[in-house]
This record gives sequence, structure tokens and C-alpha cells, in this order.
Amino acid sequence: MREDRVGIPRAVEARYSAAGARVLYRMLGLRRATAIFGDMAVAKLRGKPFGHLKPPHDEREALSRRQIASALMLHDALKRRLPPDRAMELLQEVIVASTVIFLEFAVGSLSRSEIDAMSVEEREALFRRIGRRFFNATIEWGEPSDASLTFTVKRCLFPNLCRLAGAPEVAPLLCKGDAVYFSEVLGTIDLIRPETIAEGGTCCPFELKWKIEP
Repeated sequence: MREDRVGIPRAVEARYSAAGARVLYRMLGLRRATAIFGDMAVAKLRGKPFGHLKPPHDEREALSRRQIASALMLHDALKRRLPPDRAMELLQEVIVASTVIFLEFAVGSLSRSEIDAMSVEEREALFRRIGRRFFNATIEWGEPSDASLTFTVKRCLFPNLCRLAGAPEVAPLLCKGDAVYFSEVLGTIDLIRPETIAEGGTCCPFELKWKIEP
């Protein structure tokens, strides 16, 4: 992908879709999971979840709609076939599994030693590249320190898109995978995020606090 482009490569989309599908097959079994996928296919043919809206304002909104469309259609399908609590629990597992794959693409590995070794220009280029891949968000980066890397999401399209799709309760679930990726998958970072826009905050302040590296 060229440096001036935004979007998710098809191969990455296929990987995180497959990760979510594996969760459904494991938790629901072949028959019920296949029925869920059938419901989602019908919903897509009917223009869900955004067919009732005006066309996107720009490319970033179009890409944001595409990124979360499957989660919203899965939410509707699960609600029809499972008790509410179970539906949300399973949706969360699928979203986290998919988010981890996306973050591997969008962020990649981060470590204190790698950041410290970069020149100012290299660091700024890294932050720009990461920011472009979060086309749903407007990000303001802080100055890296010996203790942490910080940035603030000033605007996020996902909560409003979930609300417009009639499922505002899905928006907070989209944030849960961040902690799993940074704190568990990478293993070099503790994520501190006292509030999120999806849960009613004015912004999403991220502090990626470095753990002591071996």
C-alpha cells in the first residue's frame, strides 16, 4: 500500500474475518454458525447496516462503515438467535479476535528500544503511518518518554455509526481489543485509558506504559 493511501488490504480483511469465524464455529458449532452467516448474508443483500443512510461524506467514512459493517450485522443476527447476554458475550469474543489481527497490521510491534533508536523523522513517519491506518479516528500524538508512549483520539467515527445503525451498545465493544493487543499480545506494554468516546468520554487518551524489557 502506498504511503498516501488509506484502507485495509484485502488479505488483512480476510485474516480478521477468518479469526472471527473461527470463534463462531468453536462456540456455536457448524450448524448454528452457518445459520448466523446466512442471516448476515441476507442482511447485506437488504442493504444493512447503512443502506438507510446518505452516502459517506468522504473516503474515511466509507472505509469506517466497511470496517464495522460485519460486526453490526453479526450483532443483529446473534440477537435473533441467542439470549441477549450470550449474544453480546459472543460478539465481544469475535470483535476482540478480529481487532487483534487488525492491530497487528495497523500498529505492528512496538517496544521502548525500537522507539528510542529512531530518529525524530523516523518516529514521526511511524506515527503518521499508524494514524493513516486508523481512518476512523483523528489522533494527536504526545512526546515519547522513557516511561510511555501517549496519544489521544480526538474524534472517532465508530460510535456515531453504531448509533445510526441502531446499535449504540456495539461501540464500546470495539474498544476492548486494544487492551488485549497492547497488554497481552505485545506483552511489552500496559495500556492505560481512563475513558473512551464510545463510553461517553470527550476523547480516548491512550498511555502505552512500557514494561521492563528482558
